[in-house]
Amino acid sequence: MKVTAFLLMRMVFFMLLAAGCGIALTPDLNVDGPIVVGVSESQISFVHLDEAGDVSGVFVDMVRDLGLYLNRETEVKLLDENGLVGAVGGHTVDLAFVLLPPPDMEERPGVVFSKPFAWKSLAFLTDAESELDGLEDLNAEGRTVAVIANHRANSFARTSLPQAAVKVLNSETEAVSLLLAGQADGFIHDSLRIFELADEQRGRFRAVLEPFRRVGVSLAVSADNEALLDAVNDFMHDYREIGGFERLADRYFAEAREAFAVQGADFLFDPPERVMIEDSEPGLLD
Repeated sequence: MKVTAFLLMRMVFFMLLAAGCGIALTPDLNVDGPIVVGVSESQISFVHLDEAGDVSGVFVDMVRDLGLYLNRETEVKLLDENGLVGAVGGHTVDLAFVLLPPPDMEERPGVVFSKPFAWKSLAFLTDAESELDGLEDLNAEGRTVAVIANHRANSFARTSLPQAAVKVLNSETEAVSLLLAGQADGFIHDSLRIFELADEQRGRFRAVLEPFRRVGVSLAVSADNEALLDAVNDFMHDYREIGGFERLADRYFAEAREAFAVQGADFLFDPPERVMIEDSEPGLLD
């Protein structure tokens, strides 16, 4: 009988738990009913919403596997990206996928964060015939850099590329159009999305994946639910140990990971020894 990857994952989790390598099968998580996890469809590359309204993607698979690990039902709830942290603080959801720390954290007391399980970096898209190979090539007089207004690449470009002209746009579509028109030399955005854009128009664009400004991706948890925070951290640790993140990368990002490796760039799930959090000191990871 063929054992599916889904059942195999569950078997492995139960073997780990039986060996004392995890938490209790039914821990007291201070959560009534299913564990509700907030995601946003604007988290492109990680969450996909089809025409029928069904949600899939990396974050959804992680929610499913977390439920297997905890032997609890889980539910994914779509929210606006700017409301994810507030939904946790207001107990609308139990967990939410966020960058660490979110820019509005000071206005959102009562929320804590799991240890990061992935690290998003910035990269840039340029013309396929461009000779630009790194940030130092973008940071020059006469260069124009496109960014999106509400994206962290905006603040990065303004503070770290003082020689270049920064063109602030409202959408990814506008930025790509500017490149196609030859009115920008590079478009800075999340590295995985930059790879996807280059892949969608092969021969027209090239992704320069040299990682810069890496920030952690974490799960936000209510500060009054220490049990759930501990459970999530245990899950992330054991999930990495049994190759869960490797399986996700193989399932969703096989071509991307190969492209990152060719350029010698750290990939999404590659844990760094140190993570530079935007506008803060480097923090050591366990």
